[in-house]
Amino acid sequence: MIGTTQRVLIDHFSKKKPGVLLGKTDNNRIIEFKESKDLLNKFVNVKVMKILGKSLVGELV
Repeated sequence: MIGTTQRVLIDHFSKKKPGVLLGKTDNNRIIEFKESKDLLNKFVNVKVMKILGKSLVGELV
């Protein structure tokens, strides 16, 4: 999945990492990225940059 662009529903902030939003891809994988809180409860496109254990790290496209 690294390098792909995924549609993500942003649903909450990370409890352990300040300023990090968490969401789920269409195939139900958790992805985190740093962006504005205005994106909560919205669909956005995120490019997957790396994998951390069970979650993905991405950047807003």
